Amino acid sequence: MTLLVALGAAVRATSTSQGAPLWVPLTLIPLLVGNALQYLIPATLLTAVVLTFGRMSSDGEITALQTAGMTPPRILRPAFLFGIAMFLLSYPLASSALPGVYKKIREITYQVRFAALENTNPGASEIHFRGLHLSWRGRAENGDFKNLLLTHESRSGPQAFAFDPGRKGQEVRTDPAGRMRLRASFAKMNLDGRDLVFQFKGLRSFAVDEGGSGAWSAVNEGPATVRIDLDSVQSGFRDNIKGDAFSSSEIREQLRGQLEPKRKRHLRYTLWKRLFTALSSIPLALLGALLGWRMRRGGIMAAFSVALGLLILVYFPLFHVGNSLQKTNALSPLFAACLPFVGMFVLLPLQIHRARSRA
Repeated sequence: MTLLVALGAAVRATSTSQGAPLWVPLTLIPLLVGNALQYLIPATLLTAVVLTFGRMSSDGEITALQTAGMTPPRILRPAFLFGIAMFLLSYPLASSALPGVYKKIREITYQVRFAALENTNPGASEIHFRGLHLSWRGRAENGDFKNLLLTHESRSGPQAFAFDPGRKGQEVRTDPAGRMRLRASFAKMNLDGRDLVFQFKGLRSFAVDEGGSGAWSAVNEGPATVRIDLDSVQSGFRDNIKGDAFSSSEIREQLRGQLEPKRKRHLRYTLWKRLFTALSSIPLALLGALLGWRMRRGGIMAAFSVALGLLILVYFPLFHVGNSLQKTNALSPLFAACLPFVGMFVLLPLQIHRARSRA
């Protein structure tokens, strides 16, 4: 759902700006499908197994197999082997391939933000880009901003901004982690690589507050320039990138270093979640077989409804519960990650009992 919202925001940012390349957000679509494999695999696995055993049950094939002397464990063996095969397929995907897809999605959404800055919607009156906030009261015929207000709260980076006041006697200032508030009568904005460059006329005020330790200002009716490093603006928001963006080997490398306890718990939870999500294919396949065994009709809609009901009512809620509990430190990353896996195994004895009673 979060990825779909990001895609919608990307398309909106592109469609409401002049000349922004529409292909940038549209390339998110196949990447979103790839990133959703961790949710699609359980759904397709369950649906396939429920459908197969549902058809076998409705056509009397399971009864015929039992009459021929096959025991329930032997009948369920193909489902068990199918679950193992899905585990062997899904775990490498989650550990190595999908993190690269997640990184690509972040990169494309980042490109969309730059495109929106470079191709501002002429009907808009403000822009927000992480710590950068720009508002204005009108646009000149040449596209310049009128009565502009620019505020900037830097996070970290080699150079948050560079200011050239354009007057003799006033030095060029650079600051790696400052805050800025600026007003001007006119301004021209250009994107120079990863630097956002403003050329001002009628600069009224400029101030930097470095944690309250100092402030200064400048006034100039002539030209003045401010260059903002957008990577430094963005960098402060990259410190807590989700563990999904890193492969399992990269996470293990990070865990060898010094990390905050909260960050360490999150990365450990990501590692365990990948393992138990893949392992859940085994109990899911067995549950699907047992649910299909009890079905009276073997249609695809019935199989899909049974599979979707199990996922929505039990499997995915256990994921959210485990994630919430590990965030609050109520459960260790290991136990929080294994909740869906344990929950599926807890349901197995109940379904086995029902299958035997029906037989």
